[in-house]
Amino acid sequence: MRAAIAILAVAALAFALPAYAGVSDPPIIIYRASGVLDTDQGEATAVLCTNFSAVTERLTVVVRNQTSTVVATVNLNVAQFNTVILATRDTLFFNETINMLTGVVHAGTVGIAATSVNFTCTVILLQHSTSVPIIAPLHLTRFNPIPGTEE
Repeated sequence: MRAAIAILAVAALAFALPAYAGVSDPPIIIYRASGVLDTDQGEATAVLCTNFSAVTERLTVVVRNQTSTVVATVNLNVAQFNTVILATRDTLFFNETINMLTGVVHAGTVGIAATSVNFTCTVILLQHSTSVPIIAPLHLTRFNPIPGTEE
């Protein structure tokens, strides 16, 4: 009888443990933002994302120009508790993980997807040619919020 109870307890515990996503799981949209800007006169857009999952997750960032044409798509694995910085061009302010090389973009959009909702991201406009830039945040719309939170 004790063996049966132990087996049931282990089975109940297995279903109660959190399920972790991974790099092979399908991506889900977590953020969208509009106002992406990249010019030859000094403006760029940077996307900063941190994975606070317990495992490595896959992140996808897609930038579209004002006519909805995709100008950059980046897929990368982000290790647990790591932050990546993606920019539309090289900046003097950040040491970017990825330079998306979008070309000139006015009033574009960015979509951010991942294999888990356990990412937090920020998107900013900045002057790319100075080490002390003026920075303006873009408003992010969160899709698929983290369970148990209000965003």
